[in-house]
Amino acid sequence: MRNYLSLILAIILADYVLKFISEDKVRNYGAAFDILEGYTFALIFISVLAFVLFLFLFYKYEEYRLGLSFLIGGTLSNLLDRVLFGYVVDYISFSDFFTSNLGDIANVTGVVILFFSFFREPKGKEEEHRVLKRDIKRRYG
Repeated sequence: MRNYLSLILAIILADYVLKFISEDKVRNYGAAFDILEGYTFALIFISVLAFVLFLFLFYKYEEYRLGLSFLIGGTLSNLLDRVLFGYVVDYISFSDFFTSNLGDIANVTGVVILFFSFFREPKGKEEEHRVLKRDIKRRYG
């Protein structure tokens, strides 16, 4: 558990250090690709709801904690920006297409990890399958 909390804090701290040292900063008053631009209160509300949901899932499902840690860290980092500045500071430019930040990258990483985690065999299931096969073989030859 401690490692996950350290990861969350590392994401937030690294994002803020990069914001501080970056020369090319962009103010993003919306969400991804400027959707809901100008609706800062709504974005704060959505971010708080997402954070509460991620936190609930973090404590309920141990097998998804890595992906949820990335989502919590990215969500909190961008939420802090919105509360402190009224916008999110973006500083990583992907050509002329869009600009992002480490919090956004953490969110995408968290979604990818969760996606693959859903298809992974849960811990202990392999042993359970092995025991079940052995029992079936004993009973039915």
